[in-house]
Amino acid sequence: MGGGIGTFAIQLAAATGARVFTTAGTAGKRQRCVELGAERAIDYREEDFVEVVRAATDGRGADVVLDNMGAKYLARNVDVLADEGRRNDLLGLVADIRSSIEARPEFMVSAMAIDGASESLAMDVREVVPLDFPVSSFDLDIDAMRETIAGLDPVKAVSLRIRPGGILQVDVVERQPVVAWRTREGLSLLDETGAYIGELPAREDRTDLPLIAGEGADKVVPEALAIIAAATPEVHAAALALVNAA
Repeated sequence: MGGGIGTFAIQLAAATGARVFTTAGTAGKRQRCVELGAERAIDYREEDFVEVVRAATDGRGADVVLDNMGAKYLARNVDVLADEGRRNDLLGLVADIRSSIEARPEFMVSAMAIDGASESLAMDVREVVPLDFPVSSFDLDIDAMRETIAGLDPVKAVSLRIRPGGILQVDVVERQPVVAWRTREGLSLLDETGAYIGELPAREDRTDLPLIAGEGADKVVPEALAIIAAATPEVHAAALALVNAA
């Protein structure tokens, strides 16, 4: 109860002899509900109003529910209704309304656009989040898709949004390789933080990158880069010559 509609409804229902149960978030409002004629004023923050009403009515529930909050409490309002047939009718009506809204053209997504990713990474993105277009935007779990894409090794950051025209926009910041890392398992590409990007088939494929080697070398990539950057031109040229010959 929080306004004129609730105040009027309590008095009207009480005047007709109905048992009245209300919900309110403060002690003052609950006291006012009782003064207006409510049998029980329920603290919805601490109590489950469905359980309270059913317990007070020997499990029967309520014949009428008045709620001006809308969808937030719709499911619980249906749960507290006494008539099972009415509950089923309301649930069916809500499902039909939702289906008709979700299928409207303005809520349909017809394509995916990926920016900031290389061709191979874009293919990987489409593979890990396969979508059968067109699809309702209500059926897309954007957070889950973002988490899945962020789990790809080459992805440094990613954001998703649905832009006008029904396009699922995927903006990717791709990790850039700065060193090649040799281990017993083979060659890998690492970014400036030492994060793994992918395999390097052959050293000659990226002779422009310095080479680090050994287990744990990926943990000191920033330090290795700092040493290379601080080297004199002569030392730096010699290091690159050694790298290119590796």
